[in-house]
Amino acid sequence: MPQLWHLRASRGLCEATAVRLLARSGLRVVQRAWMAGAEGCGAPELLLVTAAAPEVLVQAALAGLRSATGAAVHCRPQPQGRAPQAY
Repeated sequence: MPQLWHLRASRGLCEATAVRLLARSGLRVVQRAWMAGAEGCGAPELLLVTAAAPEVLVQAALAGLRSATGAAVHCRPQPQGRAPQAY
């Protein structure tokens, strides 16, 4: 099942960096979107949907993104055909 990634960072977050890190972990980004930060005044938050991948790759990518970006990163299965929505 595809995965929804939600990245929140207190400082700037580079979309290209996040996409590259996921690609290095063997994950392919199929959809991306930015949303306003918490309460409309925080830094923008990045939502990414990746193609289905083995759980071991997802967990490795999760750890790598957290370490490399310093962002709060959350990941969960994303039902196919649904637009990314924050959680």
